[in-house]
Amino acid sequence: MTALNLLILVSLLVAAAAECPFSNGGANAPPKDNTYAPPPPTTTESPAGAPTDAPAGSPSDAPALAPTAVPTPAPAPAPSQNKTAGKLSTDYYANICPNLESLVQGAVRGMMASSPIAAAATLRLFFHDCFATGCDASIMITNASNDDERHNPENQFLRVDGYNTIIQAKNAVDADPQCTNKVSCSDIIALAARDAVLLVMLFNLSELLY
Repeated sequence: MTALNLLILVSLLVAAAAECPFSNGGANAPPKDNTYAPPPPTTTESPAGAPTDAPAGSPSDAPALAPTAVPTPAPAPAPSQNKTAGKLSTDYYANICPNLESLVQGAVRGMMASSPIAAAATLRLFFHDCFATGCDASIMITNASNDDERHNPENQFLRVDGYNTIIQAKNAVDADPQCTNKVSCSDIIALAARDAVLLVMLFNLSELLY
């Protein structure tokens, strides 16, 4: 066989291979489908054994939450029916000791006329009485052992002018037959301190005007 015949035979074999119906890229090869197909869904079983198409761990598999209980607010306490508790009256002594106001003010005025520090000493005495154990006139009480409030070291700087003002006011009140032993000493201290401040203000006002 000559070289020309061998070349012709090889060419025929190559041409025959190119026309094979199952060769890659051949004219008779089935067309390629480039469309994306999603994978089939995962089949799971429900608690009853029935197949479902829901993916594992989906919200439908979560247990239902119980409704949250809203606490009921406690009812407000009923208002107190005692309408007189904690209330003070400015005319408490109107029928018990009608002249109380004038008797105390007269005693304070007399002490202020004799002592320039009577008003300040009376006001300070009132403060010390109320600051320790309340406005109970305990600052005026003394005993034989001297362990009372009046002899307390905190009260040693109180001036005697304040004590004398209260004593004079107490004596004036008890001297009235309608008021004897009917007015508490704590109320007399409060009235005397109020009148001392009032009289000082009136005095200073009169000095400014005249």
